[in-house]
Parts: sequence; structure tokens; C-alpha cells
Amino acid sequence: MKIAPDISAKISNMGIICAFMVLFIHLPKSSPTSYVYTIFSHGLCEIAVPFFFAASGYLLAGHFNEDGWYGRAVVKRVRTLYVPMVIWCLMYFLWTYVFIPMFANVMRGGDLFANVKLHVGMGTMARLLALHPFAEPYLGVLWFVKTLLVFVLLSPLLKRISTPVAILVLYVMQLILGPYLGGTPPPLRFTLLKGYFPICGSAFFCLGMMLRIRNATLELPLRQGWTLLGVGLALMFLSKISGVPVFLHRVTFFYIPILLAGIWSLCPSKRLPGLLTNAAFGVYLMHMFAILFFLPVFRRIFDEIDELRYVLLGLLCFGTCVGASWLARKLFPNRLHAILFGGR
Repeated sequence: MKIAPDISAKISNMGIICAFMVLFIHLPKSSPTSYVYTIFSHGLCEIAVPFFFAASGYLLAGHFNEDGWYGRAVVKRVRTLYVPMVIWCLMYFLWTYVFIPMFANVMRGGDLFANVKLHVGMGTMARLLALHPFAEPYLGVLWFVKTLLVFVLLSPLLKRISTPVAILVLYVMQLILGPYLGGTPPPLRFTLLKGYFPICGSAFFCLGMMLRIRNATLELPLRQGWTLLGVGLALMFLSKISGVPVFLHRVTFFYIPILLAGIWSLCPSKRLPGLLTNAAFGVYLMHMFAILFFLPVFRRIFDEIDELRYVLLGLLCFGTCVGASWLARKLFPNRLHAILFGGR
């Protein structure tokens, strides 16, 4: 079941847009009253991960009518998700414990290898291999990849419950239980919400599968798209100014799907330049490297990272990741590039 060219283009365009949003989610807060951080980074950008779950379910469901789809899907995801995840975790470990300390030593004019210490215990090794049962992979943002692998392994079950009623039940469960799950001890919180089966993520993953199985129309009239965007933004602003944590959580679960539908409907159906769309997974994999490198430089140069510098930092990190993705595609052998970036 092939994807229509306009839908394929929209998925690619949304991919790089949401990768950009993920980067801004992980930028450190610029100031306690930063509107850019509160409204954009932890408001509008919250649609990014739900989109990636829905898109992953949508793409996977296109193979359901093929013989042996499940075995091929598992093998493919191990190759395109698990292997890159481990490699990038290892590189991030070296980046944080070798390269960054060496760079800091050069900036201070000290011994190049001062403070370069490598110690790998069993817990660290389990996180490097993304096998720790109660902790994120070493490169923490890759929790999504680990969860997506779990969803693929459970896809025959999730396929059966990809109905409007079941999806609504999952979403309402997260709506009701989310604040209480968030209060559990950190190991249990990671296990339930990120590590293996985030309820909200499963709802969006099942939604994507259902839309593909039913061959649903994914286009909305432009007027409806603007209406959804306006309603979603209004609810988002309401949640951010309420100051009540539980209320904020509740409203979040209303505005995320509305905002996502609005932005999807307004997303161009003509594919953006390949320089951008081909870099989506690269931006996702590399943005923490860029943030970890450029943030100390900004703090060294500027007394304060105000909102403008916060935006500039995000744009610099994004541009660096896009450029690095383009260089990797040009300079690396095809096989090496496929291994590092999962064939993307």
C-alpha cells in the first residue's frame, strides 16, 4: 500500500520541523521568565514526539498486508534503530568524557588530557547498550528509539487495538494517570512513561496505524487547519499561564492533538529541499552533541543568555546538525552512512 506523494512529502516536511522542535525542547532554560522557552520550547514543540510516534505507526502499517511483515519489520528496526542507537550512545560517552574535557583544557591553556577519565561500570555499560531496565540509553534523547523498538515488537497486539475506542481509552488513561505516574520514583517513572510503554505514545502509534489501515483521508480544508491551529494555541497559552501543575497537565493533553492536526493540515505538501528533509534523523541524533559544545561557548562569551541568544543558540545548533548530516552523506561511504543513520 503505497503512500500518496503529497502525504509522503508532508511526512518528510513534518519530520524536519519536529526534529527542529525536539532540539529546542532540549535547550536549557534561558531565564526563569523566558517566554520563548515556556511558549515555544515547552509549548508548541510538544507536538514533536507525538508526531513521530504517529508517523512511525502509519509507515509500519503499510506493510501489514505483506507476507512475513512482522519478521522483516523487527529485523529492519534492529538494523535501522538499535544499531545506530548503540553507536551514538558510545560516541556521546566519548564526546562527554574525552572530547569536551580536552576542548575545555585547550580553552584554559592547560594539560590536554587533564580531567579525561574513563570508567565504565555495569550500569554505564547497560545504558551504552540501551539494555538498562530502569534508565534511559546513555544518550538520553534516544529513549524514543528504545520505546519505538518495543512498539514494533508489540505491533501485532497494537494492530488489534488500533480502533477509535481503544485509542481514546489509552489517551484518557494517560490524561488521568499521568500526574500520578509522574510522582513515582524515577526508575519506575522512566520504565512506565519512557522506557517501554508510554501510554500516550502508544495512543499516537496506534492512531497512525489506524489511519493507514483504514486508508483515512489525511487532508483537511485550509480553513479548518487555521481553526485548529488557533484553538490549539489558545489552549496552549491557557495551560502555560494557569500555574496549576495538574491543570497544566490536563490542558496539555487537549491542545497537543489539536495543534498537531492544525500544523499537519497547514504543512506544505510539496517536499522541502533534500538538504533539510534528509537531515531529520541526523538532527535528532546529533543535536545534544551540538548543544553540549556550543552552550559553554555562549556562556563564556555572554554574561547572560537572553531570549534572542537562546534562539540564536538553537538556530546555530540546528544549522550545525543539518550541515554535519549533509557532510556525512557526501563524505562517508554509503554503507557507513547507512549504519550510522539507519539508512536515512
